[in-house]
Amino acid sequence: MNQNKLETSIFISTKDIVSKESALGYSSKFIHTANTTIAFLDVKAGSSAGIHQDIHEQCAFGLDGQFEFTVNGVTRILDIGMCAIIPPNGIHSATALTDCRLIFLAQLEKTLDK
Repeated sequence: MNQNKLETSIFISTKDIVSKESALGYSSKFIHTANTTIAFLDVKAGSSAGIHQDIHEQCAFGLDGQFEFTVNGVTRILDIGMCAIIPPNGIHSATALTDCRLIFLAQLEKTLDK
């Protein structure tokens, strides 16, 4: 087996991933595995994701800034070190109160990369 190929499929630098605008004000980098999508998001203050639901569970982690998150009618500020667990079919929305950096995890391959 080619050792270099194994190393590059295990260790990935986000510096090597091209950012794309996944929604207005959302700059995103995606890593896809067989079972999980990992999204690295930079969100501009004032940008929002309207009320919606997804069939898969998601986890959102705050790395920087303040992100107002509402999940099933409960609103919290996601900031540094906070995590939100969004259950399957959970009704949720969000607004960046400041410029934010977040990581989202989803169960299904390529679900967040639209």
